[in-house]
Amino acid sequence: MTRKDRERRIIIIVFSIVFIIIFAASFYIYNRVNKDKFSVLIDKKGIVSILFTVHDDKRPLMTELLLFSKNGNGAFLDIPANVSYLYSDEKRIDELALAFSKRGIEGYRKTVESLLNRSVDFVFDVSLENFVNVVDFLEGLYVFVPEAIEMESPNVNIPSGNVRLDGDKIKQLLLYSQIGEEGYPSSSDAVDARYQIFSALLVSMKEWSDYFINDSKFLSVFFSVWDKKMDKASFRALMRGFKSSFPDQFIARTVLGKITVVDDLPLLFPHDNGSHLVSSLKEIENVITSDNPTSAFDISIRIRILNGTTIQGLASRTKALFESFGYDVIGVGNFSTDSLEKTIIIDRDGDFSDSEVVAKFINCDNVVFEQDDTALEDVTVVLGRDFDGRYCK
Repeated sequence: MTRKDRERRIIIIVFSIVFIIIFAASFYIYNRVNKDKFSVLIDKKGIVSILFTVHDDKRPLMTELLLFSKNGNGAFLDIPANVSYLYSDEKRIDELALAFSKRGIEGYRKTVESLLNRSVDFVFDVSLENFVNVVDFLEGLYVFVPEAIEMESPNVNIPSGNVRLDGDKIKQLLLYSQIGEEGYPSSSDAVDARYQIFSALLVSMKEWSDYFINDSKFLSVFFSVWDKKMDKASFRALMRGFKSSFPDQFIARTVLGKITVVDDLPLLFPHDNGSHLVSSLKEIENVITSDNPTSAFDISIRIRILNGTTIQGLASRTKALFESFGYDVIGVGNFSTDSLEKTIIIDRDGDFSDSEVVAKFINCDNVVFEQDDTALEDVTVVLGRDFDGRYCK
């Protein structure tokens, strides 16, 4: 081989290498530029957050923060409209819902981000009347209603059991979720109603995912009723993720705290000035990005909660607290008296290991043993006046 041939061969090799580098770089840049925002974020962070709101007369009736992980696990946080929030610019405490009426959906989004100390990646917002259309477009939602609900104002008539509700019935259930049995959105049964609605919505979206992904007209009709939504490419990517997920098994949580009446409004003040909410959300995020999202919340202690005070709904709200940390609450009820001063932790098997875990969880130092061979629970928690909704003082 002559020197000129060798030089020519070297030039060809160099040009080939340069061509490969340019092609690879172009391919990478093309994919980065054309990749939807959802895919970029979930590849980068491993998890994406989506805020869903349904509003009526500039007031949010349902606010759900969906967390969806790259491995297909998910969770959602229900945020009641009566959660308290400090509006520093006005130097006043009012309900979180006020931010929506005063600042619109983007201002409300920023307020929710401030409350949770985390960013929100996408927002879906729809009016109540158009949410009726969404539900009917999806051919109804399957929900479980433990007891029939009948009210005159607002007009609500919902049958019990596993039922498929059309848009008008879902509207009734959503209006009921603004008051519940205790008269405010953070009532335990009101929260459960929104759990049912949102979980059913996610399940239905999965069932229709092929249409969302492949039928542009179908997706356009669905998108047309939402006031605010993510871009279509990102939504299709979300639906592709939903296809291999199980939305009916997503972890459901709500904001926990203590009800305090301020200017005639029953406001829900989050535990520990909101730090418990922030840490709980972070814990949930860690759980759903793990390979086994259920085991982290499985404490395997069965408890029964009894209310020994005159505070209505205390046992139900405490049930939500324990369940949010993985305890198996098999029932709630009222104690034999409503004037109990100190909370009692009752151990049922004499081992005390379970009762001590429960006592430590709510900072209670009053642990006793009462054997009951008929009891289904491991520990009975009898709430007294010293319990503030999170700890015994």
